[in-house]
Amino acid sequence: MVLADKMRKINGLVDSWLHAQGFSVESDEYDDVCWAIDELYDLAREKPKELIETVLKILSVDSSKKIAGALGAGVLEELLVYHGDSFIALIRNYNR
Repeated sequence: MVLADKMRKINGLVDSWLHAQGFSVESDEYDDVCWAIDELYDLAREKPKELIETVLKILSVDSSKKIAGALGAGVLEELLVYHGDSFIALIRNYNR
């Protein structure tokens, strides 16, 4: 994938994931962007390095407690379940 296409995909994923955080899961608006949440969980299981890139991009846009909490209790937890040994040091270092 060309770098520009990859960045466009990541930016779209980030925008949609952030947008989804503002809706109730029962809302029609959430249905339009819930694919982004599923995509982050897929990355956590299948492409952990891409997940880390995406999480860092999300936090560069919005590092509020709400967003950090949603990431930590969601896809980062999933990442640790599947790839904890490989990524725990990176996450600890980032937290400092």
